[in-house]
Amino acid sequence: MQAKCRKMLKSLVVFFRNKAIKKGRLKQRSVIMPDVTNLSAITLLMDPDQYKSTKEIEKVLKTLYQAKKFRYVMYCDLIPNDKLQTDTMVFLTKDDFNIFGIIKKDKLDVINSFENEILINMSEDNELIINDYLQSLINSSFVIGHSKLNKDFHDLTFDYGIENDVVQRLRILHKYLLMLSGNKNEK
Repeated sequence: MQAKCRKMLKSLVVFFRNKAIKKGRLKQRSVIMPDVTNLSAITLLMDPDQYKSTKEIEKVLKTLYQAKKFRYVMYCDLIPNDKLQTDTMVFLTKDDFNIFGIIKKDKLDVINSFENEILINMSEDNELIINDYLQSLINSSFVIGHSKLNKDFHDLTFDYGIENDVVQRLRILHKYLLMLSGNKNEK
């Protein structure tokens, strides 16, 4: 009986998240190719195990992308004890969602409090459509993903090949974006 209830609740979560994703995709959004050499704000959607590279990631975002503001959004089971949640480091746990899998208003306000010019989805985990759902919550004018994610939710999908390091992926992506924009000053 409990297994049947859990299965039913799980299907309700999927239903409501799919509904929210569809609503997020229907928002009128103008897709604008960003000026990669001068970005006002970048959000990185990452997995918690990618957190260890944040210092190197920040250096790349500041030097190559010349980002004025950036933040990390991560979904994890528990907020790590050695990490602080700040306006630039947003951890989301199961407690931040209601029984139907929809994010609570206070956490949604935190997510929407940041102006986004570009969203780069580096997450490898796409369990229970949480990745697509989180991405639909974050307002941005340009969304970049990679080939292991749902391609329908990105303005640009990039295949990094065998490269798994987030820092190296950001460098590769920067060169590619410079080529797309016609900028000859590739670094």
